[in-house]
Amino acid sequence: MAIKSFERELECMLECMVDVAQEATRVIKHTRQSKKSTRKKDKTILTNGDLRSSEKIREMISARFPEYGLIIEEENRDYKEDLEKEKIFVWDPLDGSRVVGGGLGEDYGVIGGSLVKIRGVYVPVAGVTVNIPKGEIVYARMGAGAFYRKGERSYRMLMREPSDFSVVVSSSRRSPELQRILEQLEVEPDQVRLMSSSLKAIEVAMSRASLYVCPRESPMSLWDLCGIDLIVREAKGRFTDLSGEQFDYQELIKNPTNRRGVLVGSKVAHKYALERIRQLEE
Repeated sequence: MAIKSFERELECMLECMVDVAQEATRVIKHTRQSKKSTRKKDKTILTNGDLRSSEKIREMISARFPEYGLIIEEENRDYKEDLEKEKIFVWDPLDGSRVVGGGLGEDYGVIGGSLVKIRGVYVPVAGVTVNIPKGEIVYARMGAGAFYRKGERSYRMLMREPSDFSVVVSSSRRSPELQRILEQLEVEPDQVRLMSSSLKAIEVAMSRASLYVCPRESPMSLWDLCGIDLIVREAKGRFTDLSGEQFDYQELIKNPTNRRGVLVGSKVAHKYALERIRQLEE
């Protein structure tokens, strides 16, 4: 009975997250023409869309799950009480702000995840992403699979090997380490795809790319990882750091910046890449 109750709770969490992601998307589209933006402490862009999307997410989550923790990337607030909760929602209200602020790009969106403490350790239990320009919603919950929705239809996602090998990397975070890895993988220039947002891993989950590689020199954050991690794994893919280790969300809750790199792929592509990267580091 307790298991069924927990599964139902996860269903409700994911349903809420999908609703929230869609409403946040509408807010972002409404503010899309606004060129108002500021700079955060790390010099990255904070757009009007970031702010309005954050407000909508907090409004909706707080109304439906007031007892849960809620961490939103762009908010300047103390999350001490949230981090003491057994269940926590984690959101990036507008991933790819640099693209939106510049008025360019085809890969910005909303990313949401939820963590639940199981046996004393936080684990991802639900995730949702929206690729706003493409109108694509991807979502998953623990043990129930990953799904893709465009329009009114939803499809089960199961990762397969793309017919053409390709590696997706950040268009703004190129580094010497990444270049060494690409050379070690014997990737040709025309096999490299550039994207600006953290939706790169979703491209792999949807079998549009073979691998996603993020070097250690390009840190990623908790809100960029937990929801997408679950989606990839529920689509039967692999989501690890560059050493092949899964992410420790108990640690990322305390220190939300990951400096271990990211490697995403199908079972076969991930194994190949991991072996090549290990040879490089011997």
